[in-house]
This record gives sequence, C-alpha cells and structure tokens, in this order.
Amino acid sequence: RKKHQRFLKRFLGQKYYVNNTNGESTWLRPAILGEDPDDVEWITFMHPVLDRPYYSNVKTGEATYKRPESLGIEWKEYWDSEAHRSYWKSEVTNEIVYDNPYEIQENQWYEAKTETNETYYYLWNEQRQVAEEIQWEKPNELLTEEEKRVKEYRKWDEFWSTGDGAPYYLNKETGEITWKRPW
Repeated sequence: RKKHQRFLKRFLGQKYYVNNTNGESTWLRPAILGEDPDDVEWITFMHPVLDRPYYSNVKTGEATYKRPESLGIEWKEYWDSEAHRSYWKSEVTNEIVYDNPYEIQENQWYEAKTETNETYYYLWNEQRQVAEEIQWEKPNELLTEEEKRVKEYRKWDEFWSTGDGAPYYLNKETGEITWKRPW
C-alpha cells in the first residue's frame, strides 16, 4: 500500500493525505488540518526598478501594488519614544520608514537604468500605477543643491564689455543679459 501511494504521489505530483489511525488515504485535504499553507492565492514579488513589493494572484493572474486584504496589513505603525514620533515597519520587507506609507504620493520621480546601463528618469503616478513621463535629463526634484548650482551656471556665458572691460552675462536659454553675476 505505501509503495503504491509513493508511486501515485511521484507520478501525479499531487499531495495526498493518509489517516494514521485507520490507514485511509484521500486526495482531499481533511478539514481538521485547516487551510493548506502551500495553497496560496497571492505571491509577493519585489519590483526590480521600483524596489517595492507587488502582488500576483496565482488563480486569476491579477497583479497589483496594493497589498491584498487577504494577506493582512503590510505596514504596522509603532512609536519611537526617542524621536517622539510614529514610524512604520513593513511586515513584508522589514523596512522602517518615518513617513506614513499609506499617504498616497500622486507623482514621484524615480531613477532607472537601461539594459546598456544608461540612466533615465520616470515620473510614477502611484494612483494610476503608470509612468506619466520619461526623460533622460535628471529632473529638478532629484537634483542636489550642488547639481542645481552647476545647472544654473551652465545656462550662462560670460563676456567682457569692449567699452569698460566689465563682465556681463548671457543666458543661453532665454537670451537674457545682465551685468550682475547670476550664480
């Protein structure tokens, strides 16, 4: 009987259950065992670019960034007594954040790489789950203060007046001219 059961399991690749008291076997999971932990409805994946979890329903094929209610809460709120403020810990990734992750950020810029390792930027619409805009130039929202100064500096060319030799500046983008140093 055991040899036959092992053969069936190996041949069909399915689970079967044996009642150790009476020796009966069945393909159906006995109710006394509760839900089968291997019989999952949702699988969690990490998005390679956004570095955030998304969820795929193995039965329907649906994919979503919103954590399905059947999986329970993703973020749990805690209190930091030293900082005197709330923080949230992900039950999925164990990440800790101080900004409420449930407050939807309508649009946010992200940096990504192409297959040839070129950097590009896209504006992600959290609510619609789509990229609203894609560009090669780093958006102002992601620039450091130093990068902003360099960008502003590059807009201007410096020239010298033929009359008194004083410097003046020409904005290459707008055509504006000024005697005052703009950066």
